[in-house]
Amino acid sequence: MTLSANQSIPSGGWTYVDVDGVTYDTLNEFEPGFRRWRCSQTGKYLVCLGIMFEDIPDAVHLRGAIFVSGVFHTPYALATSGVSGQFKLSSSDIISVTADQTVNFTCHHNSGVNKDIKGGFPWETHLTIHRIS
Repeated sequence: MTLSANQSIPSGGWTYVDVDGVTYDTLNEFEPGFRRWRCSQTGKYLVCLGIMFEDIPDAVHLRGAIFVSGVFHTPYALATSGVSGQFKLSSSDIISVTADQTVNFTCHHNSGVNKDIKGGFPWETHLTIHRIS
């Protein structure tokens, strides 16, 4: 799932990423109006997230989290920016889901002002889901 344009993220709260595109979906599981993936099969899935933050000052805490059917899935990705500028937060995990559960993701920062996450290219902000068993 990809983000086609930049999205403003307020400081201090968790915000769902408004994914609106998909690169490969053979089972039509992506639900763009709900910014989520609905798994049609029970199993284990490899989930990888990437969030490209723009204009982040030094020493800001950045977080990204996966949600399964609206429930926070731990662990979440956490990093602290070391220099000002763009920052790519990446994480992956294997999750177990049952058929009809949904997967989406959120992000968080504590810069004190709204900051954008980058969209427009699939490698900037994305959530990749692969069924592995």
